[in-house]
Amino acid sequence: MIRTFFQSRTRLDAFLALVCVLVAIAQGAIAERMGLLGWIFLLIGPLALLLRSRSPRAVLLVTFGASVAVILTSDIGYLPVVAVLVSIVTVAGAGHYWLSSAVVGGVLASVVAMRLPDGGGSVTETQLLEFMVFAGWFLVALKVGVALRFYRLAMTESQEKVAQMERSREETALRKASEERLRIARELHDSLVHTISVIRVHSSVAVHLARKKGEVVPDSTLAIYEAAQEANRELRQTLGMLRDEEIQNGISRLEDLVNRSQSTELAVDLRVDPQLESESEKVHIPSTVDHTVYRIVQESLTNVARHSTGNKAEISIAYADRGIDVLVADNGHISPSVATAPGNGLTGMSERVSALGGELTAGPSESGGFRVHARLPVAASR
Repeated sequence: MIRTFFQSRTRLDAFLALVCVLVAIAQGAIAERMGLLGWIFLLIGPLALLLRSRSPRAVLLVTFGASVAVILTSDIGYLPVVAVLVSIVTVAGAGHYWLSSAVVGGVLASVVAMRLPDGGGSVTETQLLEFMVFAGWFLVALKVGVALRFYRLAMTESQEKVAQMERSREETALRKASEERLRIARELHDSLVHTISVIRVHSSVAVHLARKKGEVVPDSTLAIYEAAQEANRELRQTLGMLRDEEIQNGISRLEDLVNRSQSTELAVDLRVDPQLESESEKVHIPSTVDHTVYRIVQESLTNVARHSTGNKAEISIAYADRGIDVLVADNGHISPSVATAPGNGLTGMSERVSALGGELTAGPSESGGFRVHARLPVAASR
């Protein structure tokens, strides 16, 4: 608690000024001769410490001048040098060695000149001892200030080294992550792209032969052909994303996603907030959030097609309170095993949303269907 209090420079300056004022008052109270002018000079030095952090060199000169003025205008037993000592530590700690050394020399010279015996008598052993103790205070203050200076420089250098090590670790982690993404991209390309391409070619041949014979192409064959094309395109985009290329799928492509879903006899009602449309610039959506919205809708529609008995899905994308609400619900019925044991799709959605600081809930709705609701924060302003 005390350390927290003194972390504020203003509070520390006020505390030091108060201590020096109390010491000055005690010195003035026991002085043999202390007039009004002497009291003024006695208090000017300690009060100047209130500006110690803002103007350390000016405060040092003020405290030094005030101490000399007190000696000249009063008969004080103990020299008022506490404020001067504090100022010397501050100035030396700031790296102004010449100024602090000059003030120390000036104070000692002033004491020698003012305390020499009248008539040129010899200096007593007591006077010499007092002067040595007095000089020791100032030399210690100067040394403490220099030590503080080197301590601060060492701390700054240490912090810079720690920051450099952190940056080095981050760069190493980013490089390893980039290498891992490239490895995954190569694996996906070698394994999935070939397989999907084969499915697309065979379904294309089946569509072509059916049309050449004048036969009606089955909806399932068309759906396979279109799905293979879309899977091939999305897989290439995913590989591009792993290679740090720009993400392309987002809210602006939801209409195409809905059209492909409707080809599988699933009616989809899509409602997008006008503020989130691609032509509007009222709300700027980060690419990661935009892409996550697309993936949530895509996975939700895939789950409806695979596990639900419904024939209609409602999608709502709205912007409110610096966030995007994504709601996907269908009118069918889902088996308890699917509702209670989410697969990789729901897990992937939850991970995507959590990575962006959002929230996702998925489960059976009151009407019996399945409901997915996600809340994604948008840091960008309107």
